[in-house]
Amino acid sequence: MDQGAPESPSERKRSAAVVMKLFTAHHCRLCEEAHVVLAPLREVLGFKVDVVDITDDPELESKYRSRIPVAEIDGHVVFKYRVDEERLREVLGRVRGRV
Repeated sequence: MDQGAPESPSERKRSAAVVMKLFTAHHCRLCEEAHVVLAPLREVLGFKVDVVDITDDPELESKYRSRIPVAEIDGHVVFKYRVDEERLREVLGRVRGRV
């Protein structure tokens, strides 16, 4: 195996995967919908999802409960309530432009 070989586009995409924080809670129908919509987009757009359950965390409950699910990438709110694919693509492009 040639260790000096350039990475393929898919290898670069995986190695530079952006992490989305997805704030959710138990028994949240919109959170469940967000998971379903995000599943195929993760592979296509090359990002990872770190699910943060706000249940039983008073600080996170106070900050996010009225807006969940809330998704953030690199400190930028990508969407709240429902997945906004256009906004997700926009934020991913900006974040990757800085890499």
